[in-house]
Amino acid sequence: MTIECWKDLQGRQVLIRKDGTPVRAGRVEEVTPAADVLWVEHHGGNPRQLFEKAEGYSVELLPI
Repeated sequence: MTIECWKDLQGRQVLIRKDGTPVRAGRVEEVTPAADVLWVEHHGGNPRQLFEKAEGYSVELLPI
């Protein structure tokens, strides 16, 4: 299920999609106060990465 409001995602495990296609899974490190941008933390070979709603990204929660 796609999460519309990103404000409470910090610390949660998520799946990031763009146009329905999965692009990244990981733990949300930080969310901007406007809740329109988030960072997924560095993990393994994947660097810290920024995702913006305005660029068409969507977020789903992953089970713990």
